[in-house]
Amino acid sequence: MHWLLRYVIAVAVTFACLAALVLPHSSELRADFARGAVLSQGVVTALRCDQHATLEYAYSHAGRTYSNADLSPDDCSTYHVGQPLVVWQAREHPERSLLSNPRDRFANDLGALLFGAFLFPALMMAVARFRERWRP
Repeated sequence: MHWLLRYVIAVAVTFACLAALVLPHSSELRADFARGAVLSQGVVTALRCDQHATLEYAYSHAGRTYSNADLSPDDCSTYHVGQPLVVWQAREHPERSLLSNPRDRFANDLGALLFGAFLFPALMMAVARFRERWRP
């Protein structure tokens, strides 16, 4: 089979596998934020810089206090407990929130998905080709 056809098939399979892993986790959140987001003021309640630079935070909306954890939008070590921060919350589900612009976040998810779908098959084909050429 021609190498280009093999690459196209590998990209399609890899994209499908990555999409099956990534999209179900973010599709509900993505749908909530597609209906609108509200900016509110939050406060850092805990730092988990050793766990993927995660910040725990609390924020209030309509008299209720919510808490959540999300990836730090900046260097995690620049934050401290009690520090105010901006929280993006879903308009219809204020318990769902992010620490960065949802539109940017979901665009980054798609970019990473496409990058992995094209890069991984290319690397695997290069390794296979190398092994094929240097087999004793």
